[in-house]
Amino acid sequence: MIHARATRLGSVALLAVGLAVTLVPLAHAGAGRDSTGTIVGWVRDSLTGRPLPFADVLVLGARMGSLADSSGWFVIRTAPCGPWTLKALAIGYRPAQRTVVVKAASTDTMRFALGPIPVDQWFIDTIPTRRLDPPPHPGRP
Repeated sequence: MIHARATRLGSVALLAVGLAVTLVPLAHAGAGRDSTGTIVGWVRDSLTGRPLPFADVLVLGARMGSLADSSGWFVIRTAPCGPWTLKALAIGYRPAQRTVVVKAASTDTMRFALGPIPVDQWFIDTIPTRRLDPPPHPGRP
C-alpha cells in the first residue's frame, strides 16, 4: 500500500515537471511575440515614383533591417516595441529617415521617397598593383 502510494505520487510529480518543462518555454515565446511588431513598406524614387529595388532599410540602434525586393517592398519582422528611426538607402540616392512607434503585435506601414543624387559622370578608376600574365593557352608549350 505504501509502495503503490509512493509510485502514484512519483508519477504525479513527474507529470507536473514534464508539464512545466513544456509550458514555460511556450509562455515565454508568446510573451516575446507580444513585445514586438512588424514594419512593412515601400522605397520609391521621389521624382518618378518608381520602386527602388534592393534598397536597404535599417532600424537605427536595433541592429536589424531589411533589403527591399525587386518591387521596392520591405518587411521587418519582430521589431522591438517603442519609437525607432528607420533609414532607407539606395545607391545613387540621398538617404531618408523616418520615425515609427512600433506597437505590440501590430503592423506599421512606412513609405520612403528617395531623391536621386545629381552626378555628372559615374566612373571607377582601377589601378593595377601587379602585372597579371595571361594564362597559358592549351596546346601551346
